[in-house]
Amino acid sequence: MNNNRYYKKTTSHRLLYFLSPYLFVLMLLTLSSSNGFAAKDWLMKDINLGALSSFPNDMVVIENTLYFSADNGTDGKELWKSDGTINGTVMVMDINTFGDSYPQKFIQINNTLYFSADNGTDGQELWKLNLVTGEANMVKDIYVGAGGSRPHDLVNFNNTLYFVAKDVSNYGELWKSDGTETGTVMVKDNTVNTSDVEPKHLTVIGNTLFFTANESGYDLWISDGTESGTKVLKDVCTQPSCGVGDLYSFSNVNGTLFFVTDDKIHGKELWKSDGTTDGTILVKDINTTPGISSSSQPGQFTNFNGTLFFTADDGAHGRELWKSDGTDAGTQLVKDINNNGIEGSSPVDITSHNGALFFNANDGTNGSELWTSDGTPSGTKMLKDINATGSGSPSGFTTFNDVFFFGANDGIHGSELWQSDGTEAGTVLVKDINKDGNSYPYSFTSMGETLFFRADDGTTGYEFWFWGSNSKFYVIPHGNGGTVICL
Repeated sequence: MNNNRYYKKTTSHRLLYFLSPYLFVLMLLTLSSSNGFAAKDWLMKDINLGALSSFPNDMVVIENTLYFSADNGTDGKELWKSDGTINGTVMVMDINTFGDSYPQKFIQINNTLYFSADNGTDGQELWKLNLVTGEANMVKDIYVGAGGSRPHDLVNFNNTLYFVAKDVSNYGELWKSDGTETGTVMVKDNTVNTSDVEPKHLTVIGNTLFFTANESGYDLWISDGTESGTKVLKDVCTQPSCGVGDLYSFSNVNGTLFFVTDDKIHGKELWKSDGTTDGTILVKDINTTPGISSSSQPGQFTNFNGTLFFTADDGAHGRELWKSDGTDAGTQLVKDINNNGIEGSSPVDITSHNGALFFNANDGTNGSELWTSDGTPSGTKMLKDINATGSGSPSGFTTFNDVFFFGANDGIHGSELWQSDGTEAGTVLVKDINKDGNSYPYSFTSMGETLFFRADDGTTGYEFWFWGSNSKFYVIPHGNGGTVICL
């Protein structure tokens, strides 16, 4: 420790002692994390006073401000913001003075924050917040009346907002907006035989907007933002038994769209597209087990060093960790973690951090625990058995500085806040927030040197908490019973 940073107990140095337990409670407890940086964590603000929860959710960081939804117990679920201070954590606007506005699906484009909200009169519609002036207002009443257009799948495509919404004539179509009422228009009326195509899974790759829509069963569509350029790219299922079908798990890996669909020949398998009809193909039929249920059902798509990692069930090993470079030969099982036949380890929450993958998996012996992988069989191993008598069930992984945080249950403290630097020794409980139960930390969002999350300490309900690595001051226990304030 650099003693020059601290005030010593001498007449030549300024020293502050806080002997009163009441004042001490107002300060922060000293915590030393396993990766060596001093840190602090505390309740950011009890937004809904008392034991009731404010349920902060849908957190998004824009520069030095965190925007989210919360319920203070008086105004309902509304739009809030925080600069990381108690006084700077405030409601932006009471959009629905009759109840909850349920702001959600936040996305920033330039100096505008777009989201969906219900003002209590027009239903769930498209709203915007001017990030310069702080003014919030409805962009357009797309579905005239109280029904609401229910905007969803909001994406930034070439600095223009694209989304899916319904109006009085169309149940679900592709829309775009420049932030003005007149500039909020339907891209194309794809109504076919009185039914709307209901676009889903809007995904931007370069100058192409991919999505799936139901014209005569769900197909792969593309759009360049124009009416004529919004069209079916490929009918991936041409069999009489296709029916409605679906395409899902859209993921961009190095400019290639990976997705899952069922062509009624191979089952639900891994596909890819380069934006052309001929380049939209089945990558590999992973589960070749005879029968109508022979689908590998890939999921948990994660881009790790330019390679797609995912989970799949090949019918022989159960659901395990796989990887693909986009070729049949390069689509391989990484490791049979649970080698008890077809049971599978069922990896979830696959997260890339500092040159490795981390995830929750069950090897059939230790329960659901924290695993890591470098993409090779030998480099895929359990990082730590967090709960020696059951399942640690780590979840909600988020990268923050050189460590990652998550919630886990060690069987002693309940589901609490943990962190890991990628080593077994460096995977530790950060704080037992709820001494009498589970705090269930989740909705992790980082802003600068601060990690925000939602947790329940058993007293205040689910509220806004944060953990900082570079505090402006720390509270250091002093040997004589006092406390030294370090600036």
